[in-house]
Amino acid sequence: TMDFSGEQKALFYLGRVLNRVVYEQTGKKGHKKNALDKLNFNGMDKSSILRLSEDLFKSARNHGIDDNIKWDWGRFGELFDFNRWKMNPQEALFHILTGYTFGIKAGEKQSETETSFDN
Repeated sequence: TMDFSGEQKALFYLGRVLNRVVYEQTGKKGHKKNALDKLNFNGMDKSSILRLSEDLFKSARNHGIDDNIKWDWGRFGELFDFNRWKMNPQEALFHILTGYTFGIKAGEKQSETETSFDN
């Protein structure tokens, strides 16, 4: 429903995989470092995206969540075309982070704060 292009959708799905891996690493395992450390916040070129995707897949397999990421990983694989990639690195980072944050819900404390501002 966001009217993304194929390249943008690929990165959105990679962001979803990133979300699940980071959740597993920090939420359940309590790692001090997580997959977010592998993002270049100045932008992600196609080789950086490929390295990130490989690292995420390895991490998912190591944590036993490869079944949980299967659908998003498959969609990324279908849509990511390394040979025809032309997206700006900053735009690429934006779409990865869009997928990463998609579906994150506010906690109760934040919800209470937001409610007080609505009045």
